[in-house]
Formats: sequence, C-alpha cells, structure tokens
Amino acid sequence: MDDMWCIDLKTEGIQYVRWRRVPKKEPWPLPRAYHSTVCYEGSLYIFGGEGACHGERRVLLNDLWTFDIRTETWTEVQCDGLLQQSRYSHSAAVIGNNMFLFGGIVAGDTEGTYVTMDDAFVFNFRDHTWRSLAMLGRTPSGNHSGALLVVDSQLVVVGGQWGTKQSIHIADAREGSHAPDSLAKLRFTTETTNLTFTTEVVDLSRFVRKQGDSAHALAGFSDVWKGEMTETGQPIAIKVLRVMNTGNQDDPESTRLRTRFDRELTIWMECQHPRVLELLGYAYIEGIPCLISPWCSKGNILEYLAQNPNANRMQLVTQVAEGLVYLHGREPPVIHSDVKPANVLISDEGDAKICDFGISKLMMDAPSGFTTTKSTNCTSRYSAKELLCEGNSTMMSDVFALGMFILEVMTNKPPFFKISREAMVLVAITNGDVPATEDYPELPTVDPLWDIMRECWAQEPTERPTMVEVLDKLRKRDEIREG
Repeated sequence: MDDMWCIDLKTEGIQYVRWRRVPKKEPWPLPRAYHSTVCYEGSLYIFGGEGACHGERRVLLNDLWTFDIRTETWTEVQCDGLLQQSRYSHSAAVIGNNMFLFGGIVAGDTEGTYVTMDDAFVFNFRDHTWRSLAMLGRTPSGNHSGALLVVDSQLVVVGGQWGTKQSIHIADAREGSHAPDSLAKLRFTTETTNLTFTTEVVDLSRFVRKQGDSAHALAGFSDVWKGEMTETGQPIAIKVLRVMNTGNQDDPESTRLRTRFDRELTIWMECQHPRVLELLGYAYIEGIPCLISPWCSKGNILEYLAQNPNANRMQLVTQVAEGLVYLHGREPPVIHSDVKPANVLISDEGDAKICDFGISKLMMDAPSGFTTTKSTNCTSRYSAKELLCEGNSTMMSDVFALGMFILEVMTNKPPFFKISREAMVLVAITNGDVPATEDYPELPTVDPLWDIMRECWAQEPTERPTMVEVLDKLRKRDEIREG
C-alpha cells in the first residue's frame, strides 16, 4: 500500500475519532512494507522496506524520505556517507539529532536468499550523513522485526525473530563497557562511531514457579529445584543460592556481595556458546537470589553416564574443553573456578553444557553476615595447589581441574578415590601428589590421555598447557584412536 492517513487527537473530550486520508501529490515514495518510521522535529522519516514484488523476487529498498506534517508533502532525502544496504524488517529509533538503525533482512549472495543482519547504522539529521557503527562488547543476535526503543536516553533492543535469547540489550554509544546497573546516559554526537552493547539480566521473579516439595539436587552452596515458566510452561532449573543476610539488607557487606552477584550474572548471560548452559535470568524467591536456566532432564555428566555407560565419553570431555576454550577466550577471560562433573550438565540432545562458572568463588567470598555451606567435598579433589593454598583462581587452575575431570569421566573413579578424608586429599595435592595410573586400570597406561592429564597437573601453573592446547591434544588423541 502507498496510501497515508492521519487523525487529529488534539480535540478535548474525544468520544470518537475521524480519520482523514492525506491527498497524494508528487513526489511520493514507492509503495512498501516492513519499513521503519521515526519522527524528528515535526517530520516523519521512512527508510527502506520491501517494495512491490517482480515475479518471485522481492524488491528491497534503501531510500530515505521525509514527510512534512505541516505542508503534507514528501521529499526524498539526498544522503552522504555510507549508503545503507537495502533492507526490510529493521528497527529504528531517534536520540538527539541521530536516527539509529539495527538489524533487518538483506539480500544474500545467492539469488533468492536472504540474510538476517546484526549490524548498526546511524543517520544524522543535520548533515544528512550515514555512518556505519562498530559494535563493541557482546552484540545482540542478528534479528529482524524486533523493537529498538529509547529509554532514559539509552537504546534498548528487545526481542525479534531469529535471535538466540529472550533478553534485553542496552547500547552505550561511548567506548568501554558498563554494568547494566550503572550505565551512563548516552551522549550522541556527530562523532559517534561505535556502540557498546551490554546485556541486561532479566528479573524473572514474577514468571517462575517451583515444582515439588523438595529440591531435586543439593550442592555445597545451593539447592536445585525443578520449576516452570508460568506463562509458557517451559521446564526450568531454579538454583536457590544459600545466601541470607541475618542483619540489615543495606549493610556494606550485603551490598558488596549482591553487587558481585549481579556482575557474575551479567558475565554468565553474555556468554553464548553451544557448550555453555544458557542463563535465562534471575529471581528472588522469599528474599533469596536464584539462578534460572533451562532444565536438563538428563542430569549432570556422572548421572548421565550411570544411565548411559556406553555413551561417547571422549566426545563429552572434548565438548567441555571446547566450552572452557570459549570462556578463556573472552575479553576479559572468564575463569570457571570450579570445573567438576557436578557443574557439567547434559542437554536433551546428549551434549555437555558447562554451568556455574564464577558462582562458587563468589559464594566462598561471602561475608560473615551470610550463611553458606563451605564444603570442600569433591571440589578439593579437582583443585590445583595454588588454588587451595592461596585462593588464586586462574585459567591454569581451570586446566588442572579439567585434567581431574577427564580422569573421573573416563574411569568412573574420582581423583584420589582411595583417600576418604578430605583433609588428607588436601595434603596430597599440596605435596604435589597426582593420581597414579595403577589405581585406574580402566584407562590403559599407554593411552595418550595420561600424558595430557599429567601436563594439566604440572605443579607450576606456567608449565601447564593452555586450554586451547589441551583441546588440540584431545582432538588429536581422538583422531589417532579412530584411525
């Protein structure tokens, strides 16, 4: 359609409305759909869209028109700078003298194909110039038909199709990233050349519900309940953190921990990888913070292997290494701090998903006003000497833990299984002891995995391989076995 209608809403005491068709006079934009429309200083601006089809091929547009509401006339805007790629179903919003465009659908390289975009452009109304924007930080997934809103001088991308998360993204036009709870006001100028996207962690307190009378699993610092999203019925895991302030909720210690809690959640939600469990959001249930993630009905990796002893263990180990490579490769690197079987879940498709990175260290740092269960059970068996003695959690301590993780997954026996007292496990690790091959006949001494694990267990962190190197060794071992 290319018709245009208006309605006068200034009349007081409106009981009915009357639409009026705007008379068509040249020049007039081509008929279109799925375009963007914004208002700036009393004029409408439309950009792009899908024009009339010629046969089965869509006609995508990249023209910009302005409509003067006072004179009811259209004018095509002559633009300078980088011309927008023809697209439709994009999102647009105005801040100051700039119109920002995000996403949409463009024509692919092959005729008849189309690509969903995650790029951003800005048009300055003063100098009629287009500029492409570099986007820093984790950007929203490529999407179309989403909403681009302005909230308190912040650009907010909400929803859209073909996205990977139901989340809200906030853009800051200045360089550098900011925590969602401390985003500075946007200051857009004609010199704006980039956007920094940060992820807003979604508060799901009003949309989640526990199921059952008891927790599904108990951990050192949390209880895991099965639940559901009240509106969709989606099964979810509700991890209830045992963090309760016994005094004033506003005391400095409480505030410090909750600030760290928010920061850890933001880091987790920004992580997008097939081997990392998705964080849907958080909730406060009876005043206790909870983590909300998809429900993994197959349980953790040990529970899964107990039910599926013939599963491809090497594939699962490699998948965990892939996830850790991703975490360590982020900027700044994300340290897991607690790599162990309980923190690796199995998806419905049978793939490994890493969870709970950074959370255990957060709980261990809880101030005296909070109650946590500081159990070293099992976790100490995976901990490097420097982590046990000095509390230094690094990428290299993750490598050490992965070596212990590999051992248990491949043999069904935990590290130092012959030592029952945890205190003696700590002594063994601090003395530099490592699991002996003769204690694990399930894994032949000639298996290259032993060399890989010993390298991971090197006493000096600098002598251990990087996670990338470990992954490469695991893949080569698998290739040799298959060959």
